[in-house]
Amino acid sequence: MALRELQAEDLWNIIVGSTVLATGGGGIAPSRELFEHFTRSTFESGLKPAMVDAEDLADDGMVYRRTGAGGMVRREDKEKWLINPGLEARWRPDSGFDQRKWIKERLRELEYLYPIPAWSSRPDETWSADVAERRLQELIGKPPAAYIASEVGPNLLQKFLKAAQEGKPLVDADTAGYRAVPENSLCSLAVHEAPIAPVVLATPWGDLIVYEKVLNWQRLEDLNRQIAVSCGGEVHGWMAHEGRVIKSAAVAGSLSKAHAIGEALKQASQSQRDLVQAVAEAAGGHILFRGTVRAQVNEDKGGFIWGDIYLEGIDRFQGQFFRIWYKNENHMSWLDNRPFVMSPDLITVVDGKSGVGLSNFAVKEWQWGREVAVLGIPCAPVWRSEMGLRIFHPWRWGFALEYVPIEQRLAEFGLA
Repeated sequence: MALRELQAEDLWNIIVGSTVLATGGGGIAPSRELFEHFTRSTFESGLKPAMVDAEDLADDGMVYRRTGAGGMVRREDKEKWLINPGLEARWRPDSGFDQRKWIKERLRELEYLYPIPAWSSRPDETWSADVAERRLQELIGKPPAAYIASEVGPNLLQKFLKAAQEGKPLVDADTAGYRAVPENSLCSLAVHEAPIAPVVLATPWGDLIVYEKVLNWQRLEDLNRQIAVSCGGEVHGWMAHEGRVIKSAAVAGSLSKAHAIGEALKQASQSQRDLVQAVAEAAGGHILFRGTVRAQVNEDKGGFIWGDIYLEGIDRFQGQFFRIWYKNENHMSWLDNRPFVMSPDLITVVDGKSGVGLSNFAVKEWQWGREVAVLGIPCAPVWRSEMGLRIFHPWRWGFALEYVPIEQRLAEFGLA
């Protein structure tokens, strides 16, 4: 395989660019300081994150892919199986948070109400999603030739570092169509009817779960989500696909697309260009709105964060109002109460000054009065196929609206 090794600056550009494509989900982007903290040991030890084109994969080589579910849950689920004290504790290097230690202490608290039998194997310091990966390898009999991301977003950082530690590349592709999505079933592999099983999950509480047979991709999502809810909102695992499947069913070039956006943002900053315009052009998208944050309201339910973002226009959008509805990621929008851009096309909110994408999970990013811009980006072609629209459509979210491509919407609103 022809590998492309990445320098730290390349990786940073990918993470920055991924915030624009993540449509409000896909993780919370680290600061440059945190990025350097997380990557320093990898680069200093001589490990190099690398990418490989999907076309360079061997047909019979196995490409491993993370699966699982993550999001928000109701208070009663958090109180019972709380896996961490909050997202920031996991990202701040000075927080001292150790999830394994946290789980161990929580088990001591819970054991009074839910006794743990003597034969039970409690999770120890070696327990992680890697246990699920090893079990998957035992089941299929082949190690990974490469890894692939299920979506594009700031969580790509962990995927690159994991692959580098294993001495394997990350495929320059993803299975969500250069964006982030809230459900496992919103997957290009589902459009192409790729096989699913076996799947192995490892919960933070020491459970190892194997799916030997799964009805379809939606069933995979529903099973994973219920397990995530019963684990405090998060579960991780692994599945694998042959190289020939990835070649035909994954969306190629998505990591390069993120890199191009990050690089364009850096170049525009150095030349004092309009950063939002530079990002929109690099992403192949359009500026849908410029405004300030009026409100962000949300609800934690069922392993997701649901909510609405309300914006008030500035500049040429003065006097207009914009609303976004999201389920983890942004999916529906309205301009002055008229239905506007909708998923599977990408709707992403970026900072009005820096051009960096904002996360729906980071409440502190949505201060009242913050200047932002909304970008719209045409979705990957796979989502406009007949099967793609059966899977990824406004009906999925309960909106009785037909999907209208972004290009048509822009013409209707005089913004083309």
